[in-house]
Amino acid sequence: MEKKQSDGTIKKSIRKRIMEGYLTVTLLSALVGVITVISLSVLFVFYANITSLDEERATLSNTISAHYQWRSDLIRSLENGSSFTGSLDPKTCSFGKWLNEYMMDSNTNSEIKSMAQQITERHDEIHSLAEELLTMSETNRESAVNLFFSELDPKTSEVIEGLYDIDSIDSAEVATNTRRFESMMTVMIIVIVLAVIGISVFSFLYGRKLASQIAKPVMMVADWSKDLSFGAADLDVDSEKLAKMERENADNEVGMMISAFHTMADNIRENMAVVQRIADGDMTAFVKIRSRRDSLGKSLYRLVQSNDIMFNEIVDSAHSVAAGADEIAAASHMLADSSTVQASAAQHLSDEMKHVSDLIQFNDEKAQAAYEITKEIKVALETSNEHMKILCDSVIHMRNASKEIATVMKTIDDITFETNILALNAAIEAARAGAAGKGFAVVANEVRALAMKSAEAAQESHVLIENSIKQTENGTNIATESAAIFEGINQKISQIIEIVEQVSGLSTNQMESIRQVAESVNQITEAATKNAAISEESDASSQEMRNQAAFLRDKMKHFNLRKREKGKAYIPNEKQHDEDFIEYANKAYQLKETTGQYGNEYIDPNGRDLDVN
Repeated sequence: MEKKQSDGTIKKSIRKRIMEGYLTVTLLSALVGVITVISLSVLFVFYANITSLDEERATLSNTISAHYQWRSDLIRSLENGSSFTGSLDPKTCSFGKWLNEYMMDSNTNSEIKSMAQQITERHDEIHSLAEELLTMSETNRESAVNLFFSELDPKTSEVIEGLYDIDSIDSAEVATNTRRFESMMTVMIIVIVLAVIGISVFSFLYGRKLASQIAKPVMMVADWSKDLSFGAADLDVDSEKLAKMERENADNEVGMMISAFHTMADNIRENMAVVQRIADGDMTAFVKIRSRRDSLGKSLYRLVQSNDIMFNEIVDSAHSVAAGADEIAAASHMLADSSTVQASAAQHLSDEMKHVSDLIQFNDEKAQAAYEITKEIKVALETSNEHMKILCDSVIHMRNASKEIATVMKTIDDITFETNILALNAAIEAARAGAAGKGFAVVANEVRALAMKSAEAAQESHVLIENSIKQTENGTNIATESAAIFEGINQKISQIIEIVEQVSGLSTNQMESIRQVAESVNQITEAATKNAAISEESDASSQEMRNQAAFLRDKMKHFNLRKREKGKAYIPNEKQHDEDFIEYANKAYQLKETTGQYGNEYIDPNGRDLDVN
């Protein structure tokens, strides 16, 4: 983009100059290309003409050779009488064909056309004469041969010489065109070389001038940047040279670069001044935030703000630590006293627990003895119960045996009854027999008497057995009841054993609990002793804390911290008289209090971020 200077001249930007130089070189290159194309076109025309003439000469040479051959064939035919293979038509022979094509070409040389027309007359004559000679040779060969040498051969030689003359003219024209072609080629090469040299020289000079205009300021800015990398305080800028360069490049990108670098250097100096004040302990420094994209300014602002808040908190913490140290010292004295009382009470409790432990141990020993005796009783009862079961089984067997005996006695009673019946029948039969049966009657009576006695004995035995069965059943009932009683006693003894075991287990648990309590009491005693020692150490530590807090307060006096008023934004000294800044800073502070956003996210009337706390 072009800009008009104060002196009325118009300067162009570096980009514009580069584009103009590029376009100039491009146009010159295009001009060279056009010249080259035109030259090549002219050369092509010359080359095409030369090629056409060469082709014409080749055709003409073939025509001459053909006429030599035609003449040889004709004389051979006339002398030998052989058949003539050549053309007798002047329009179909090689010369006639060449002449027809040559005359139709509009670019044909007029001189050559005139010569060709003259040759045509002779050419037509030799073809007409050849036809006559061939006809004559059929009747008079010798006359035909003589006429050939006297008339036709000279005319043929004239035609061939005319063709040679045309070839000479073509050869001269080819040589002329060749010389023109070579001259044109030389001129074109010289023009192209000179154009390339001119473009190269122009490009070099223009590029050198433009590079000098760009490189000098860039190198100077590079040197300043190098110096700046070693520290903003050591940056040495030649003000006159800088002003001159800015004037020379005020309208282009280099000037913008120099101006931007100068602004950047000033900003870095300002930030370095803030950092120096921070290093010296001054937290009231004003950080200028130049835009929303000024991340360095924002970070530096937050550094100042966070350090100021942190150091204020450290000072407050130092006061709190000192106050806390006094409270810790008082608490340490109270802890020492209570630890002494606690240790005495724990010792008394330990003695009481020892006495309780002895009583529980005595109870445990007695419970263990009762447990052993109860176990012996249980064993004896179990043995008696087993014997009682055996006795019950024996009584049951006796009752069953008595029942079996009663059954046998019933059988004996039945046998006695049957025997008595049989004896009675035998007596009756003996009475019937009379004297012959008298002896048998005596035997029958004896048997009957014996049967009666057996019945009486069986009846008595039955009574005794019935009594025995009743007594056995009574004994069985008594044995069963006794066994049940022994079983109940055995169960009670088992319950007693379980209770004694529980008592013994509880005694053991009590002993373990007492032991644990005793250990706890011992631990309490040790803890109380340690607490007493710790309380003394805490007293000494609290004194050390007071000393350290006082030392910290003295060290923090080195820092110049911001004096903040609650509910108001902190205004740096540099902005104490900037009413717009103060107004917007307080608004930003209030908005920060309600939204939680940083104050420097808000912009002052001039478009800069505010340094707000």
